[in-house]
Amino acid sequence: MPLDRKIFQQHEKDLQDALGLNSSIASGNQWHDIGDGSTGHNRESSIGIIIDCKSTIKGSYSLNAVMLKDWLHKAALKGKMFLLPVRFVNPSIQDYVVLELEDFLLLWNLAKKELER
Repeated sequence: MPLDRKIFQQHEKDLQDALGLNSSIASGNQWHDIGDGSTGHNRESSIGIIIDCKSTIKGSYSLNAVMLKDWLHKAALKGKMFLLPVRFVNPSIQDYVVLELEDFLLLWNLAKKELER
């Protein structure tokens, strides 16, 4: 298996494990099971998410506004938040997440309320 393929498969698994997500059929290339992982229907969390992981051994990753809007739309149709995890592997692992500002503010405000308890 090529190194690039191992890297992105590990990234998907790492995120699924860390966020408690269900894996998708065939890495999300089925119309009825999109993304690289998502929350299930019977979760205790009130925030549903869908992720589409991107990994690179290069020092950069280019964002595309059309692709982001498309994912936001697909996630919204399912009542979920879209996260774009990006992993750089060069030479060490660096993980980031891209999400819409509105979704970040929702999470920020929930975290603040939790800290105020």
